[in-house]
Amino acid sequence: MRKKVLVISLCVVTVISLMGMRGCSLIGVTPATLNFTVEDVQNEKSQKVLVWSKLPLWKMHFKVECEDDWVDVNPVEFDSIGPWDRESVSVKVNTSVLESTNTGILESGVKISAKFALTGQEVPTSANVAIKVNLGGTGQTGGNGGDGNGGGNTQ
Repeated sequence: MRKKVLVISLCVVTVISLMGMRGCSLIGVTPATLNFTVEDVQNEKSQKVLVWSKLPLWKMHFKVECEDDWVDVNPVEFDSIGPWDRESVSVKVNTSVLESTNTGILESGVKISAKFALTGQEVPTSANVAIKVNLGGTGQTGGNGGDGNGGGNTQ
């Protein structure tokens, strides 16, 4: 009986907390931006994004979607059960962007959404990672910026 009361109490507290966090992202992502150069694309260099559930012991099922077909991610689906369970998502820019007549900065994005694994309910926020490709051939490379709080844009 005590266990049932404890579990029910925990669920009630969690639901109340989640309702109060509507504007807060429950998805952790770092970095928030990845920068690629022409050399990175030519050498098929990938960069990593870490994704995780910010709720300890609440399993979430994540789905990663690219805005454009010239961005590749792997894996596209995975689970996380808390801040310590971070999934590394590989992001690569397809060499097809080199055929573009654009010589400036090409921008895209990756959207990360989630569902609670137990209930299948959509997590009320998603996170976005900006992808920038400098087709001029110079500029920053690497995407090591970010503060670990993720894009967490409310959608």
